[in-house]
Amino acid sequence: MAVSYWQFNLLILLSLARGFFCNEVEITPKHLVVKPGEEVTILCKVKHKIQYCRFEFISGSKKIKSPFNLNPGRKDQSVIYYGSGFQNGECGANITRAEDQHNGQITCSVGSEEFTYELSATMNLVVTRTPSLPELEVKNYKKNYFLEGEVLSATCTVKNARPVANISWYLDGNLISEGLHVDVVSVQEDLQTIMQNISHVTEASDDGKTLRCVAYHPGLSAANNYAQKVINVKYQPKPSNEPIERFGLVEGSEVRISVLVQANPRPNFIWTIGDITLYEQESKNRFTSQKAVDQGNGSWESVLIIDSLTKEDVEQEYTLKAQNEIGVTDYRVLISTSPPPQVFKMKTGTIIIILVVALVIIFVISAILCARSRGHLCFSGGAGQQSPINLSDLESKKQHRPGNFIGRIRNLVGSKKNRVPPDMQALEDVTVDSEKVIHTLFIHYKFMLRFLEYFTK
Repeated sequence: MAVSYWQFNLLILLSLARGFFCNEVEITPKHLVVKPGEEVTILCKVKHKIQYCRFEFISGSKKIKSPFNLNPGRKDQSVIYYGSGFQNGECGANITRAEDQHNGQITCSVGSEEFTYELSATMNLVVTRTPSLPELEVKNYKKNYFLEGEVLSATCTVKNARPVANISWYLDGNLISEGLHVDVVSVQEDLQTIMQNISHVTEASDDGKTLRCVAYHPGLSAANNYAQKVINVKYQPKPSNEPIERFGLVEGSEVRISVLVQANPRPNFIWTIGDITLYEQESKNRFTSQKAVDQGNGSWESVLIIDSLTKEDVEQEYTLKAQNEIGVTDYRVLISTSPPPQVFKMKTGTIIIILVVALVIIFVISAILCARSRGHLCFSGGAGQQSPINLSDLESKKQHRPGNFIGRIRNLVGSKKNRVPPDMQALEDVTVDSEKVIHTLFIHYKFMLRFLEYFTK
């Protein structure tokens, strides 16, 4: 049977494809990172018996030495044969100690009687190079402090690494994920340098914290993989939204009024009591202002002592002025011999319940008064014509079964003769006098007040 030209070409293509897929070299591993001095094993394998096994090392664009022709019987080279023999189609290499010259691409090549061309495969070997220690530069920090709200700009650089290092930023142990700029990586020969910038808007709480850039690389350890700098943030004394209140003071006794102020640097404190002005460590009449004490983390405590508190002292106005080089803030202090308001002792959940109940009561009363003013106060349990009822009929209409909910409603507000059909299963329409409802709500309101009074004692 004759074979056409196209059939002949198709057979050739199928043969080549079969040879290509069947004779593909499998290399393991395809990528490997090792430290200098570590052992490396690479294995190439085909499905047929091979005649030779050759390895080439390419570092960057340079070939190192000559190719290594490996066989199972030769052990006198720095790279020796690894595998179960040529007859099993295995061509492997064992590098006893990895060195810089082994870094790069490694190609294995094999030949066999089964095919007329050489087969090869390539893997990538990275022999690590420990980088220089991280370098941290904080810009615009020549004055050694930031004002609150200023932008902190910093750069971390890790030079001459293989592979490239990774950089992370921390502020007092907290990972910074915002304000990071794109990494800049430069390559010189086969070593890589990475540089990363960060921008951070400073806050008062940042004062005294440590900015740290950490480099992650196989050649670095936790003891030397970071650079850090303590950040100093200056800010004026932080204001208080409400007057500072001190309750439960006792007339005739010594009273200590303590105020905590957040500021950096340390502020100066001045107490004003009516017409009296007191600086730190100063006494006038029965008033003494102590030296402010550093409580740490930018917190300063100023104490005013009143010897033998009088009623007139309670009626005085007390002001504490805190001033540093950044600004000044006044604090108003109120003192009282009365006990603290009970609401201060209540838990948040209790306060929320009280507010919700009060709002519900106000809403219900407002709705009833509004409806009464329009002259049609009623509660409907179903559709249809409303039927008013005289409250005088309440005593005579008690025809309800014990425990029946509808019966209880009839007992309170009356009932009707006409009922909704049973298949509707709806409540009967009831019209109630507005004065009766308001009176009932007032009773419930008084009960609620007693309930709240009990729980706030």
